[in-house]
Amino acid sequence: MNQGKYYYEFNHGVYYLMLLDGEFQEFRSYQDMVSFVDDPASIFVEVTLENWHRLYEEGAFF
Repeated sequence: MNQGKYYYEFNHGVYYLMLLDGEFQEFRSYQDMVSFVDDPASIFVEVTLENWHRLYEEGAFF
């Protein structure tokens, strides 16, 4: 996974952020999630059913 690029999923009102070490952190709002990451240059990519396979093939989850 690229440093500074964070992947997240929004499911049933909860944001699941995949941290750089592969662990997950849960948040109740998008703003809380973005505030948790202490780097204003970070990029957040939402993982959906439509893009999961492409992201996986690109190595996003390794």
